[in-house]
Amino acid sequence: MKHIFFLILIIIGITSNLFAENKSTPPNIIILLADDLGWGDLGCYGNPIIRTPNLDRLASSGIKFKQCHSAGAICSPSRAALLTGKSPYRIGFFELQYEDVYMRDEEITIPELLKQKQYETFFAGKWHVSPFEKGMTPDTQGFDYYFASQFNSTSDDNSTKNPTNLVRNGQAVQETEGYYCDLVVNEAVNWLRDIRNSSQPFFIEICFSEPHCPVTPPEEYAEKYESQEVDSLARTLRYGGLLRWNGRYPGYVQESNFSLKKYYYGIVEQMDAAVGNLMEYLESSGLMENTLIIFTSDNGPEYPGMGYGLSSVRNRCWGTPGPYRGVKRRIYEGGTTVPGIISWSDEIKPGQVCEIPVSSVDFLSTICKIAGVNVEHQPELDGTDISALFRNPAAKIKRDVPLFWNTTYWGIPNMSMKYDGFTIVATFTLPSNPAAGPGAWAKEARLHHFEVYDVRSDVKQQHDLYPGNEEKYSYLIEKMVTLWEKVQSESPDWPGLTYRYGPKTLRKTGYDVINF
Repeated sequence: MKHIFFLILIIIGITSNLFAENKSTPPNIIILLADDLGWGDLGCYGNPIIRTPNLDRLASSGIKFKQCHSAGAICSPSRAALLTGKSPYRIGFFELQYEDVYMRDEEITIPELLKQKQYETFFAGKWHVSPFEKGMTPDTQGFDYYFASQFNSTSDDNSTKNPTNLVRNGQAVQETEGYYCDLVVNEAVNWLRDIRNSSQPFFIEICFSEPHCPVTPPEEYAEKYESQEVDSLARTLRYGGLLRWNGRYPGYVQESNFSLKKYYYGIVEQMDAAVGNLMEYLESSGLMENTLIIFTSDNGPEYPGMGYGLSSVRNRCWGTPGPYRGVKRRIYEGGTTVPGIISWSDEIKPGQVCEIPVSSVDFLSTICKIAGVNVEHQPELDGTDISALFRNPAAKIKRDVPLFWNTTYWGIPNMSMKYDGFTIVATFTLPSNPAAGPGAWAKEARLHHFEVYDVRSDVKQQHDLYPGNEEKYSYLIEKMVTLWEKVQSESPDWPGLTYRYGPKTLRKTGYDVINF
């Protein structure tokens, strides 16, 4: 079925126009995806501590999105949505990828669509959307060449150094020497220089393991952040409304763990340096001019401690969502609002800033537009083409489907939606059978306990407008309920899907504490 649909798309694509009609070849395209990087973790997004000169330079060379969202609040759903242009729940990613949750063969991805324009395609880094052990590697979803790990970096000493879980085109890489972010960038540079067909345009996706746990940068990076000045600045940052370091909540990060922040700051700078190495090669080889580069993150920063006690490796996670409420796994703004940078020297004027909300679910439609690939007949896309913003950051973007997010965790809201300048938040009704798993819960859940925030004036989401104004905002609730019921009816059933961790019951992720 997938191959027949592919044939139809190729025929349609022949008549498509390029984004820039005066170009003789489509642009090269690179997506750089960080893991668990918060909105406020880069210098260009106002971080006063972490040094990120290369990403800052990339932002100044193009357009910086102040309201860029990941497509999900956790890893696998977000990554699958980026590749397909569809909401994670619409394609069955109710949970992290594992043996019973994966990208189905019938889903059409960005690299598969770009084949219509003879793109060569390359993937390096963390995959996490389908199981390698079932033969579902990146080449089955359109990548010609891959150098990937199914999950995050794994090494003998539980660090990002010398990872032992990388696979190159079906063959396990027996030995590696170096840190994850450097290895995946070096592989990309080698492919660009020595392997690809230089007469064809290319699509590259590089998915860093950083700054996800384990947060283990080289000591020379961490040591830069040992000073009283850094300590003082770290106490001024916001952490999504969570109490971060004052010790009031045992089991989370305590004052005694405050020194661990240096590892997080160091690993973000290390990743920035790896991006700089890639940019240096693109510039020296003359590839930068006709290459569109997208940098973003798969979700907001990791929750500190995660309730696993003071020894938790997550106590090294000191990412910040800036002014926003919430962190990873939460569908308040901080869980999905992430850095979003797009640079393309041939088409995007330097130094632009965009306030329009966009999402990584928009990348497929946008990339296909500028590459001249027609996706009008691609079914049920949730994203839209945002390329008009490249020339006018205030351009009006037409959306057939509002931006929305879901998560199947107990004790926190489970859906949010942006519409008409508001963010609407809702909670799932409890499942009839908690042991049945997240898929069954999502299939039966109804929405209730609604919250409405005017995030144009209340970015912290501290003032719920819904209580006492139910009739005024009823049109927003109706829009959300209608959208949710449609997604429920279209999402796949996963037979036997249960919870991945621990007993087959609901997993609570902890409390939200508003303390800005």
